[in-house]
Amino acid sequence: MGTSARGILMKTICKAQNFGLNTTTCGTLKVLNNYSDIQNFKKNNIALFNKNFFLSDSLIIISNLLEKGAKGFISFNSTKSDHGCIAAKEMGMNFYSISSKSNKILSYEGKNVTLKNEKIFEGTEKKLIKNKNKNKNLKKIYTKHKVKINLGFPDLIISNKKVIDFCDGVGFSRIEFLLSQILQNIHPKKYLEMHGLKKFSLKIADSLRPAVKAFYKKNKEYWIRTDDLSVEQLINMEFGKVYEIKERNISSGLRGIRRSIRDKEFIIPQFKAIKILLNEGFDNIAIFPPMTNSIKEYKRWLKIAEDCGIKKIKKGLMVETPRAALMIEEFLKHINFVVFGTNDLTSFLLSVDRNNSRIQNIFNETDEVVMKVIKETIIKCKNKFVETYIGGQIADNEKFIKELTAVGLTGVSVNPDLQTIYKIRKFYSNLEKK
Repeated sequence: MGTSARGILMKTICKAQNFGLNTTTCGTLKVLNNYSDIQNFKKNNIALFNKNFFLSDSLIIISNLLEKGAKGFISFNSTKSDHGCIAAKEMGMNFYSISSKSNKILSYEGKNVTLKNEKIFEGTEKKLIKNKNKNKNLKKIYTKHKVKINLGFPDLIISNKKVIDFCDGVGFSRIEFLLSQILQNIHPKKYLEMHGLKKFSLKIADSLRPAVKAFYKKNKEYWIRTDDLSVEQLINMEFGKVYEIKERNISSGLRGIRRSIRDKEFIIPQFKAIKILLNEGFDNIAIFPPMTNSIKEYKRWLKIAEDCGIKKIKKGLMVETPRAALMIEEFLKHINFVVFGTNDLTSFLLSVDRNNSRIQNIFNETDEVVMKVIKETIIKCKNKFVETYIGGQIADNEKFIKELTAVGLTGVSVNPDLQTIYKIRKFYSNLEKK
């Protein structure tokens, strides 16, 4: 049993893990069995993804549901590194993962439920306590180490001037989040055929501009990571089966920089959009690609950027493959910064599927091998005056960050939550005083 804000008891349906933000959410439960069910999704619904719903392309799905006014998300056997969980957390929403044994929740479809304290309750809290003043008295803390933010949905940051003010810029803008909103579940190649390169590029530029401008006015950088749409995400889009071939090993398949240099039409609209913004004077933009493995493919990616008119710009590298980490010296003269993608890097180093809930007990970003690889990479970057940032879901783990800061980590890129930014700022401030 649980207690509402007014003391009214609510029946507990089941326990859960919350991989989103720790807020109380109420809404009408909507069970999603397949893609067609999304069409009937309504504002203020809480989405429950049934066991048979293939959630591998959760980024696209979550984006569509957010557009429809979703209040929260529930899934069977999700993990904290699922793209859907990451997107929900960035949006400041709950994403609850429940056990496969919690079947009784399916019978609550159409009924009001409450997500609170890692439990799912029947009914609605009569009065939700929202402390609107919790951020009112927070004061700026200036630190030598940088605290940047992850930003997949640029439009969300415009109204949050305090977050812009408190952080040191955008360290990790996942452009595929933005693309998922623009494409509206249409495969990029088909979208390009329908609308043309110019219109597609302008659409991306228009979506990026307000956020880029907001940080430009504050003299803060905006680092854009080009898309990491995988086959599993693309194949279930409209016309996806026309352009894609199903892959067995998704995490190591055609994604990231491999996709960019193989199918240039994926990356050219992104580069053209960035060029538009650069021409408008927004010189705070920097770019970097995902899933880079070799200097050869990195140079090919750079060549495409240059062919699109992007030349004098700050460039970085996302270190999320073991080879990129071990061969970092090859990249150092070509880059200005490194962002560690700890989710994929951990997955590859430990041979653990980041999205497999059955083996999450051995998915550990602080494993000695993972830490050794990251530390050695940081030291090599520091020696060549290349900035280094942690950009995964562990970026707000103080113990983890302290150990890496000791060998030269420049800073972190965390979710755009003021409390998180302030917490890490305070941590760095205390660390720098010692």
